Amino acid sequence: MRARVLLAAALIWAGAGGAPLAQEEALSPPLTAAEIRAAILGHELSGVTAESGIPWMECITPEGDTVYRFGPLPAQIGRVQVTEEGQACFSYAESGFTREACWTMRRRGERLQFDDAEGVSESFLVLARPRVNGCSAEAPSV
Repeated sequence: MRARVLLAAALIWAGAGGAPLAQEEALSPPLTAAEIRAAILGHELSGVTAESGIPWMECITPEGDTVYRFGPLPAQIGRVQVTEEGQACFSYAESGFTREACWTMRRRGERLQFDDAEGVSESFLVLARPRVNGCSAEAPSV
């Protein structure tokens, strides 16, 4: 009886948003270059940083041009290149496109998990939605 009560409480808590159910979903092997391109090019990615809880959004055109927004900060213009080794490498105009942050990606259910070059997860899951109207740096912050 006690086990059933604990199980019911856990399910209610998880279903109410207490624990992200996505963490319990299976983690895929790293995505291939073709899978990464299909998952992010022409999509709007959004998530929340694990450390600060600040929401972010990145709109990516089919060509790989990006507009990145982090909380209330001004939008950053960037680009992403997907390597044949299966990494998405992001760079931004702010650095003259000289600094790159490269990530491997895995699927966890409907979301994407980004892992850095050492395989350490940034602990954020990303929702990717198809984008039909292009990307604009003029849109409001997230």
